[in-house]
Amino acid sequence: MHANTPAAPAALLTTNESADVLRCCAKTITNLIARGQLKAVRLGKAVRIERSELERFIAAGGAK
Repeated sequence: MHANTPAAPAALLTTNESADVLRCCAKTITNLIARGQLKAVRLGKAVRIERSELERFIAAGGAK
């Protein structure tokens, strides 16, 4: 990659896709976002979670 080339955007996942990764239900993902334990991006009414945020969440040991 060249110095002037922007980095590729991070993969954004839906709440359902994030739930599949964490093997939980989408409502759990929504609750984690509401409690501030999982960061999300809002695009209008759509909610997306960066894959790197899920990896951070897992590495931190999940919900406390």
